[in-house]
Amino acid sequence: MPGAKAARPKPVWPMSLAVLLALATALAGLMPVFDDPSWWFVSVGLATFVTVAMIGTRALSRFRWLPTLIGLVVLVIAVTFSFAPGRGYLGFIPSPEALGVFATLLADGRESIASQSIPAEPVTGIVFMLAIGAGVLAIVLDVIAQIVKRPALVGIPMLGLLLVPTFFAGGTGDPFAFFVAAGAYLAVLYLGLGEVRAGGAFGVGAVAVAAALIVPLALPPITPPEAESRGGFAVGINSFITLGDNLRRPNVTRVLTYSNDEDIPQYLTVSIISDFTGTTWEPEEPTVNAENFLLNIGPTPGLSPAIQTDAVTTSVDIVNMGGHWVPAPYAPTSITGLDGNWSFDDETLSVASPNLSVRGEQYVVENVEANPTVEQLQQSVTDFSADLDPYLELPGDLPEVVSTTALDVTAGAATNYDKAYALQQYFVGGQFEYSEIAPVEEGYDGTSAQVVSRFLEAKSGYCVHFSSAMALMARSLGIPARIAVGFTPGEYTKGSDDKPNYYSVTTENLHAWPELWFNDIGWVRFEPTPGRGISPSFARDNLDAPSSAPTVAPTTTPTTAPSVTSTPTPSATNPDIDNVVVDAPDQTLPRVVIGILVGGAIIIVLLPVVPIIVRWVRRQRRYWRVRRRGSAIDAWAELNDTAIDLGWQTASLTPREFAKAARQGMSTAAVRALANLLDALEATAYSQHPSESVLRDLRVVRRTMLRLSTRRERIRALFSPASVSLRRRSRARR
Repeated sequence: MPGAKAARPKPVWPMSLAVLLALATALAGLMPVFDDPSWWFVSVGLATFVTVAMIGTRALSRFRWLPTLIGLVVLVIAVTFSFAPGRGYLGFIPSPEALGVFATLLADGRESIASQSIPAEPVTGIVFMLAIGAGVLAIVLDVIAQIVKRPALVGIPMLGLLLVPTFFAGGTGDPFAFFVAAGAYLAVLYLGLGEVRAGGAFGVGAVAVAAALIVPLALPPITPPEAESRGGFAVGINSFITLGDNLRRPNVTRVLTYSNDEDIPQYLTVSIISDFTGTTWEPEEPTVNAENFLLNIGPTPGLSPAIQTDAVTTSVDIVNMGGHWVPAPYAPTSITGLDGNWSFDDETLSVASPNLSVRGEQYVVENVEANPTVEQLQQSVTDFSADLDPYLELPGDLPEVVSTTALDVTAGAATNYDKAYALQQYFVGGQFEYSEIAPVEEGYDGTSAQVVSRFLEAKSGYCVHFSSAMALMARSLGIPARIAVGFTPGEYTKGSDDKPNYYSVTTENLHAWPELWFNDIGWVRFEPTPGRGISPSFARDNLDAPSSAPTVAPTTTPTTAPSVTSTPTPSATNPDIDNVVVDAPDQTLPRVVIGILVGGAIIIVLLPVVPIIVRWVRRQRRYWRVRRRGSAIDAWAELNDTAIDLGWQTASLTPREFAKAARQGMSTAAVRALANLLDALEATAYSQHPSESVLRDLRVVRRTMLRLSTRRERIRALFSPASVSLRRRSRARR
């Protein structure tokens, strides 16, 4: 088709890249808020893939809002693939299970934000929130710059991000980040205003930079709560968090202190895990029972008056800990000093609130500490009530190795105590080692039934693996069992004249241990993790230890002198866990980064399919209208788009000029069909009765146009239809 090449429209991708650069530099302004920059790479990576998807869509489609829609789709797919791998349909389409993971991450992120001080650790929940925020901002800024055509407004969210450190971290933020962000903003203004108005762009940019640097100086400094006296990281005891994050938490932080008149080292229970049948093990969400007064928590479940007990009064001071659960020695009978609506669970005696944080609380716990003898434990009957049935339930996919190992270890044991003691000694007797690294390297970092099987084979893990394995093995033997999550006693510190002796509990004391039920005694703590905590009193001075477990030799354990410390040796550092999680998706930052890269690559590979689908849908819609209505307008529009896809120039031609040029080389039948279509198009303006031959003529002319084109032109028309692109590369057809 003769004629000069049409002028190409100005490309729009430079503006999109400038907006992305502006967003990335503004996000860098948040660096002082966090102690690790890994969140920035995840957030910017996600925003980059969203932006690339919108650039590609805008280059292939002339639908104004399609790039925005594609950007949202890419954001959802990338987030699902990265933060809930394997939980969505086909791995990347959100499913109810994936949405549940998102809800958990959001809750974890909110709680971490509420409990941490500055600089905060970017746990996975926070990274999840930042990544979604970056992706949404990338879409919003694209709409502002490309659709609304108001690029100057991009500076408003940029300024908001740059001012965040001023409000939450004090000071004026990072000046270098301000200047880099200002340069990116100037680039956005330059592209939006054009070269002629470049001076105005720099003027507006100068005003924005001045405001960003001067306004913080005029604001009063804001000191984070407790920054002077307590500061540091506030540990959050959540109902769900991945173990990978805990393993990589490098800083050791004091969480709380406690003291009592007897200087008794206390395990502090936070929450109880009892349901092992699902894919995740977690405590139920805390609720408030108006009838559960903390001044009268009640008797210890299952405890008989025949068992010797000690009444202990412990004062607890929370230093750096968040979350809805209250650390307390088991079994509490009353708690005083807590502010707000706290209540206890009737079954577990855990104390919690659905909407309050324990941070900063100071309270006094009165608890009953049972001291059963070995004889009393051995004489405990095994006829359990139906109320304990939930503590005997096992996962349906429990590997056989768990039950067979339990039977082998307890062979010859006569009583439930003999069996429980044999299980404990099996783990601490030298065959197992404490390791944080082995579960991660060998791929069993979790506590599902399958993971416990791997742990029993590898014989290396940390407290969650040991407590989960012993609890499952005990249940397989018919002994009710559960897992407690909390803290080991901590390090004993000698006080002064004006300050009593106290125990200091740090993040290294976070721990999980099994508790087994014995009739007339109740829940009894065991300690199967080697090198951790303090063994129960009945296992320390155990001269009459059960002789009916010949496969296990008792080991010597430390005494309970007040100077005892439960802080692990450097060779056996406890992972800083927030709670017990079973078979949770690996949410470590390297996995997230890899997920974003792979997801982005898949999206980029699939992106070229979009114009093919768009063109096919448009063609079918037009054929439907031609078939149903005899629409000559739709028929002519299809011919025009076909010509564009084949590289013909049509933009400046009238229908008659197009028909005159297009009939060159056509057969007589095709020329006649083209003339019929032209007549039908012109008659449309004067007649409401469409021609019945429009569909037939359209097919004849379109087939002829394709036949007259080269194979290369037909392939390009199929896989890269220029009619759905704003950049129509047309040429003269000779």
